Amino acid sequence: MLFFHKSKGVGKMEKQSPQVIERNQYWYSKLLRSVFEDIKNLNYALIKGDILSYLAYGNFGYRFYHDVDFLLPHEDIMNLKETLYKHGFIHNLKDTQGGFREMNRIERAMYRNTHQDIEFVKFTKENIYDTIKIDLNYDLMWGEYLGKRIDISSFVKEDNSELDIYGVKAKILAPYKNFIQLCLHHYREMNAIYLFTMKNPFKKKAYEDVYFLAKKMSPEDIFSIKEFIRSYQLEPYFYYVLFYTYLLFPDDNISELLNFCENTDAKKLVNYFGLAESERKKWPFSFEERMNCNDLFLKLLPYLSKDDIHKLKMMKLYPF
Repeated sequence: MLFFHKSKGVGKMEKQSPQVIERNQYWYSKLLRSVFEDIKNLNYALIKGDILSYLAYGNFGYRFYHDVDFLLPHEDIMNLKETLYKHGFIHNLKDTQGGFREMNRIERAMYRNTHQDIEFVKFTKENIYDTIKIDLNYDLMWGEYLGKRIDISSFVKEDNSELDIYGVKAKILAPYKNFIQLCLHHYREMNAIYLFTMKNPFKKKAYEDVYFLAKKMSPEDIFSIKEFIRSYQLEPYFYYVLFYTYLLFPDDNISELLNFCENTDAKKLVNYFGLAESERKKWPFSFEERMNCNDLFLKLLPYLSKDDIHKLKMMKLYPF
């Protein structure tokens, strides 16, 4: 297995600013405490954010996040929604006058073909950290995925545990399941054309998260990850994320998983982008260029098809 570049290593990890940590503490201890008390019997798990910080870096406060993410079965979404409504959260959709509104027909269709529900938000005037957003995820895969679907109910319920987060008890996934979720999340982010209109997902921090979490995986965790990948035939997607992570941060666990996932389809996929096979295209510039690009979408725009542009316009994400 040959790689064209390797990082000299990872520097000392630094915590977020005291202001960010204070915000996170306020969110959990003040705005979310009653929510978690009401959903203690619900089948859910918190993902990303401070959960990933704790598991990958050993403590809270090492990752900046804009929202709090839940993973739960689709059939339990309504129960969580009702709890959020009860505690003052609303759908984060606005009309042209700035008021809040319901989803329209196109938006409902779009969310039926994705991995998550519409974002929730809560505004208060009690504190400078008065706005909190909640993401409800009910799938690990993406709407365009045509393979075997993952049973989220079992994935969330089995091997889970409870974690005290800033004085609030919440359910979390087993470490190896957090690694699975992280890799699939990053693959989606690195291939969803619509996300390129909002941000560049090819940033060093994303690969640092994979690297540091991989280093915490035990031999038993690595075995469980392999079994999961094999059972759902997800080798190409994991290979994609691990390949680029290893370019920057070589690691024995990542190397072992890379070798396990390596096949003809996986080695081909790393050179392409696009979630649906029909929209998949070969990258016109290098990984290093992607990482250093200030406006990835503009750089990629000449290579997009008419169908890609039409899809972005339907989603109201085409900026020109």
